Amino acid sequence: MMSQTSKHAPMTAAIPPAKMDEQQKFADLKTLARMAARLAGRDPDERLIVKVGEVVAFEDFAWRYPDFTKRAEAAYKLLESSNGFWSSVST
Repeated sequence: MMSQTSKHAPMTAAIPPAKMDEQQKFADLKTLARMAARLAGRDPDERLIVKVGEVVAFEDFAWRYPDFTKRAEAAYKLLESSNGFWSSVST
């Protein structure tokens, strides 16, 4: 039988953050991009067609518009970094 002390020994080394698989990262970026679209006053599921003259520059869901995806990527990087809000909060 295992002793109580070894079963509940204090951790001495920090555990590195789990590597997120690409599927989960995409889901998180999609959520952030949808939020960016909503905050900009757009329905994330609205179909957008952006034309420059007669050329279609973008045709897809609003949340996939490059401005919203760039904002999502920036937010993701901030949240993922150790320089985010929680690292600066003192306890």
